Amino acid sequence: MSDIKHWDIHEVCELLHITSRTLRFYEDKGVIQSNRDAFSSRRRYTLEQIAHIRHVITLRTLGLSLKAIQNLIQHERDLREQLYQGALKCWRSSKKNIAKSEF
Repeated sequence: MSDIKHWDIHEVCELLHITSRTLRFYEDKGVIQSNRDAFSSRRRYTLEQIAHIRHVITLRTLGLSLKAIQNLIQHERDLREQLYQGALKCWRSSKKNIAKSEF
């Protein structure tokens, strides 16, 4: 059993002051994702997913379209991946330099 807390769709809607219809719409459009309970197929959300939903709601409030939000989210993912790959490359290089200097 996972130690990660999950909230159901009604709890998330109450917390974020949105309707379940809005949440389902965002999911249908691919802007957000939920986890499905294995037994009941009910939508469940982690704290990280709730933060992402809050981010989407804020962007919608600022007037961005769902397509613009999808593009922004993809660019954020690409940037995180580039940062991760750069950090990994730097770490590997440092590890090699340390190994060389130990002789």
